[in-house]
Amino acid sequence: MAKYVPRERKHKRLAKRPQNQVQASAQPVPDEIIPETKTEREIRRTTIAEEVRSQQPSSQVSSKKRKRLDKYVDTKLRKEENLELLKKLAAHKVDTSLLQSSKKLGRVLETKRERFSRALREKSAGIDDGRHDEVLYERRREMPSVGEDGDGDGSEDNDYGDDDEVPVIVAPAIQHPKPTPGFGSGLKRPLETNESGQPVIKKRKRRRKAVPQSPSSPEYSEDDEVSAESTYDSEDLSESGDENEWHGFGSDEEAEAKDSSTSEDELEDHDSGNSSTREGSKDQESDSESAPSAGSDRKERVSAFKQWANVQRNTALDFTPSALPVDSAAMNADFKPRQPSPDPFVTAQAQMNARTSQTNGARIARPSAAITIPRSEEIQAARLELPVVQEEQKIMEAIHGNPIVIVCGATGSGKTTQVPQMMFESGYGSQIGIGGTLSGLGMQSKGIIGVTQPRRVAATSVAERVATELGPKYRNRVAHQVRYDTNVSRDTAIKFMTDGILLREISQDFLLSRYSAILIDEAHERSVNTDILIGMLSRIVPLREELATEEPEKHYPLKLVIMSATLRVADFVKNTRLFQNGPPPIVEAEGRQYPVTVHFSRRTQRDYAAETVEKVARGHRKLPPGGILVFLTSQVEIQSVANTLKARLGGGATGFAGSGRRMIGEQAPLDMDDFDDRHNRRRDNDYLDGEEDVDSDSDIVITGLDPDADDQEFQVDDYALFGPSERGALKPHILPLYAALPSAQQLRVFQPPPDGSRLIVLATNVAETSLTIPGIRYVFDCGRAKEKRYDNVNGVQIFEIDWVSQASASQRTGRAGRTGPGHCYRLYSSAVYERDFAEHTVPEILRTPLESTVLQLKSMEIDNIVNFPFPTSPDAVQLAQAERLLRTLGAIGSEKDGRRITELGREVMGFPVNPRFGKMLMLAQRNSVLQYTVAIVAGLAVGDLFVPEAQSVPGLLLEDGRGAESDDDSDRDVRHDRKLAESEAHTAAQHRHQAYTRAHATLSRWDDQSDVLKLLTAVAVHADASGPSKPISAASKICADYYLREKGMSEVQQLRHQLHNIVSARYPAAAGTITDALPVPSEKERKMLGQVVAAAYIDQVAIRADLLHDETTGGFGRKPRRAGEVAYRTLVPTADVDKTLAPQEQEMQRSVFVHPSSVLAHLSVKEMPGYIVYSHLSRAAPATIDSGKIPRTRIHPLTAVSAQVLAALAEGTPLLEMGKPIGKIEELGGGRRQCWVSMSLKAPSGSNSWPLSAWKVVQRKGKRGDWEVEKVVAR
Repeated sequence: MAKYVPRERKHKRLAKRPQNQVQASAQPVPDEIIPETKTEREIRRTTIAEEVRSQQPSSQVSSKKRKRLDKYVDTKLRKEENLELLKKLAAHKVDTSLLQSSKKLGRVLETKRERFSRALREKSAGIDDGRHDEVLYERRREMPSVGEDGDGDGSEDNDYGDDDEVPVIVAPAIQHPKPTPGFGSGLKRPLETNESGQPVIKKRKRRRKAVPQSPSSPEYSEDDEVSAESTYDSEDLSESGDENEWHGFGSDEEAEAKDSSTSEDELEDHDSGNSSTREGSKDQESDSESAPSAGSDRKERVSAFKQWANVQRNTALDFTPSALPVDSAAMNADFKPRQPSPDPFVTAQAQMNARTSQTNGARIARPSAAITIPRSEEIQAARLELPVVQEEQKIMEAIHGNPIVIVCGATGSGKTTQVPQMMFESGYGSQIGIGGTLSGLGMQSKGIIGVTQPRRVAATSVAERVATELGPKYRNRVAHQVRYDTNVSRDTAIKFMTDGILLREISQDFLLSRYSAILIDEAHERSVNTDILIGMLSRIVPLREELATEEPEKHYPLKLVIMSATLRVADFVKNTRLFQNGPPPIVEAEGRQYPVTVHFSRRTQRDYAAETVEKVARGHRKLPPGGILVFLTSQVEIQSVANTLKARLGGGATGFAGSGRRMIGEQAPLDMDDFDDRHNRRRDNDYLDGEEDVDSDSDIVITGLDPDADDQEFQVDDYALFGPSERGALKPHILPLYAALPSAQQLRVFQPPPDGSRLIVLATNVAETSLTIPGIRYVFDCGRAKEKRYDNVNGVQIFEIDWVSQASASQRTGRAGRTGPGHCYRLYSSAVYERDFAEHTVPEILRTPLESTVLQLKSMEIDNIVNFPFPTSPDAVQLAQAERLLRTLGAIGSEKDGRRITELGREVMGFPVNPRFGKMLMLAQRNSVLQYTVAIVAGLAVGDLFVPEAQSVPGLLLEDGRGAESDDDSDRDVRHDRKLAESEAHTAAQHRHQAYTRAHATLSRWDDQSDVLKLLTAVAVHADASGPSKPISAASKICADYYLREKGMSEVQQLRHQLHNIVSARYPAAAGTITDALPVPSEKERKMLGQVVAAAYIDQVAIRADLLHDETTGGFGRKPRRAGEVAYRTLVPTADVDKTLAPQEQEMQRSVFVHPSSVLAHLSVKEMPGYIVYSHLSRAAPATIDSGKIPRTRIHPLTAVSAQVLAALAEGTPLLEMGKPIGKIEELGGGRRQCWVSMSLKAPSGSNSWPLSAWKVVQRKGKRGDWEVEKVVAR
């Protein structure tokens, strides 16, 4: 039993230590931090407030501003106190060398290495409890005698761990006696024996394998030694010393020499006092030097004992092992070397060629005449920086080897402008305009390269850019063709056009025999025309290949290149009906031309317009020079934000100061916004659901000198990349950009801003793709867009503001990286981006009417539309409604006729407008009102020509904080001035309303119940002002006086002239009656125009609700007081009625109301017509998310009609239903009779039926016994 030792207390053990050790281990007493008194704090507060007020002595301080100033002073005092505290904490340092990591709290034992290190550190620090010597020092063991068992052979297990210091034993030179002959004496080196005469064989440990080396490097280099040593841990290396390894049976001299060298190395290492880790490294080096390399010529070491034993065993068994005759002459004669392994690149190329041969036919077509384009050094340097140009070889090899290729490149990669140039340089279309004939593979050099764009402005601007890059020699080879403009000539080799232009050419030349390649750009937008083009070209390309195989002297293959900014190509690649010969290859050009940094907001504000104003204003002041592009949802928002920004930035506020020194944090002085509460109107935490307000003042955070969180996102790191900046503050140069803006004003964004100004462009999603505004470095994205959603069932159009897709957000981000490195500030959080943003936009073909598409496919003898290879198949309801409308218009036959296109349908296809408008032109030609109908069709096709009263004269937004109470006299003056300004604004608004009402009353003076005649009058007035004899400003003045959209009216006149040319060529007899200036129509012509329009919209008619019910209230509980409250019912129900709602709300769902912009909205309730033909339905989006109010469905009227006219116009359509005879029936004999029958208008689905009038008809009995109308006697 161990002797009892009493425990020694800590204070007694410390008392025994020397005095110096106690002082060294004692910790210094920290300084006492005495808080400042209340008086001192008030003095500091007063000083800071005076300094701030001195910066703007002329500014008046209201109650709200004083509160903001007090808050600013408190914040600054708290930051200064935190800074002093941090400095004192930094000066108070604690020695942590003896502290242990918290990771070791759960450990009970420690390794010997850790114990050794701890003892060494404590002894160095002067802490000694008497037990360190036991750890740091160990007694040497004496050298055992040679003859003792288990000592000299290394077989005894020691107690030293991996991290212990192994004692080195120096062995004295011992003279070995000559062994007597015995067991193993026949070997070259006799075995050692122990005292009992048994052989003693040393235990050998596992040898480290040599690192395999390449056969080309036979020498074992030092680098290889290091790499080999790094693959083993310290335990393996410590066990692989030379004194413990088995080296076979060598000579005595070799063994003694090796043993002596090993002992000397170990003695030297031990005397130097190195640690065990260093000893292990030296053992590794000695081992590596002794190990043979894998690539050396030294033969592998063989055990002599094992070889001798094998020989003795074979002799005893009388066994002779066989050997391979390596030197046999017969064997050398039959030797055949192995064939070399195939090159994987060659194999892959052969497979691709085999697949291409199956899809392309018997040969691979490529032009034989490539050209070299001389470009300027500046343009060539700019091209070489584009990612697509760096992938030119890969792209062109894919195009040459495949009939269809998909090229994916991020926004700004240059695919739109560079891929057509690559193909032109490779020979496609390169011989256009050059005399001579080509045949065979060179025929593609005579074909045009067609490039489609979804927008006209993109087609024209890209064509101009490509022409500039091709230089003066080939500039005339590039042309564009859009709806109202073209410069195509016989020398055109690269033709940029809208996708609708190419669709028209396919209807005239299905094989597209003039083209050698078609490039479809912006395929990721998935417009209807793009999808139809891809579906048609998927059949044209193999057909052209087949014809080129059969008649190579007449035809050549057609190449199709689909270009997309995203990898949304699953609808193309995985659609087996689209590409029947397998999916086309995808060539990806990674990376943008310049990097773009994305900044998400911490929270997402519901009032994104106010958030946009604040972020843009702060960005203008903080960001380095560079243009700003702001994405908003509509023209109204753009005008509102523009006015607010001009008020915020146009006064005393200054932009970024380019003095070369940037002030951040507390160094920056307070500006106007620090005293202004206008941008503080959103501080009521109006965030989206699921986002918490993390900026709570309940917890005090030590921030030191960090700048405000709102300014951190504007501290860009790539300031030097923006080039030298001008000294002084930048002034804002704010420009709008939206589709309805006139072209001259749209082009202003491409012009450089004035000196010392920053360009700020406020745009809708029209600037999202295919536009490069020079100088744009910053993008502010609200993440929303105003989109038209079409209900496929009832045809209601809803304009909603909703989140864009992630692909659209990426497109907007790319606008900042077109001309240099940029930044994108997203006004929404990353959580909202991941949760609410769809990956891609819904294809347009799923959310738009398809009657034009179906009729076009019918004209190409595609009777079964469902089997057409759409990239995304439309809904069956959409196709059924489109065919039903065409059947009503008479463009296609009935089911008995196979729903094939009729002669009327083919005539309608000759006009580049909607089938409804085509029928209007045909009926107008028959009734001699063609020139008026052309103007009406042009106006209806362009649409949205009248400026709403709310947008007529957008006024400046009033300041926030209206009506704020204050006790100061200055506030009373401010309130007086504000009331005076409000009174003046109210008077001006009344004058504008009166002028607006007079203008529209003038346009509708011919018929106060027909919006069509109002439209015709507007077109006639603008046409008269646009005449050749009138000044250029006359048309603009007319648009301003009558509140018309100038750009829309210009498009109307262009479409009017285009339709005039088409109609004159088709109807030569009517060509003389068409003039530029429209005369005033007569009363008969006005009535005829109303009937022509009603015949085209016969299926879109509404009846007044009180004509269907006896009560005059219409189910709403009260009589309507205004025209806009009069309820109507449509032939096709607009919504499914919710039976759980109140009766009034159910009636609201069934009913529709006249839109306030219609001329019918100004009539009295008694003057409202019984039947209205309308162009479309619309429904406003809910004002708020949680709004329980049901928005009304509005009709946009065209003209008022009577029941008799409706019955006459519906004759011959499936909508007219004949009832049973009324009154007396006259028998005419022979199975014929004459009677009055009731006529009614039936909905296509058969759900509704309205009685119209009675007709006197002659009927005869059919084969099935039913009565059929032979002729109409009276209506």
